[in-house]
Amino acid sequence: MDLGLRDRVALVTGGSKGIGKATALALAREGAHVAVCARSKELLDSVAAEIAAETERTVLPIVADLNKEEDAQHFVRAAVEHFGRLDILVNCAGNSPGGTLQNLEESQWMESLNLKFMGYVRTTKAAVGHMKERRWGRIINVIGNDGVKPIYFELTPGAANAAG
Repeated sequence: MDLGLRDRVALVTGGSKGIGKATALALAREGAHVAVCARSKELLDSVAAEIAAETERTVLPIVADLNKEEDAQHFVRAAVEHFGRLDILVNCAGNSPGGTLQNLEESQWMESLNLKFMGYVRTTKAAVGHMKERRWGRIINVIGNDGVKPIYFELTPGAANAAG
């Protein structure tokens, strides 16, 4: 099936492992050029090389900590400078510590919401202007099932996913 993604430019947050990596690979297999971000340069470089080798598409690794607005802006700006445009943003970044209400510190709640929810807000805010300029774009926010169906021992991931 042709999804019409050939030569589109996709940005994937949390692209060094898990769902983000799988998403970046799937987009590249469909013919998109991909920029991936995460906090680990080593993992990003490895994933970018792996996906590029398999798909023969350009994969741009960009180190970014989406807890920081300037890093989210840098991710989008660097990708647009490299590729000349932005068509698709897939927000996948973020994981959260599990635990029950009694065992979670407030700082754990804040870290989870800052990365998962506010990280999505930051990258979307940085990307939407580029999409509006071209009058085309797609934004996909990936959330976990626990955002829809909470589990008592997964409260921070559930809250962050529900917010995302």
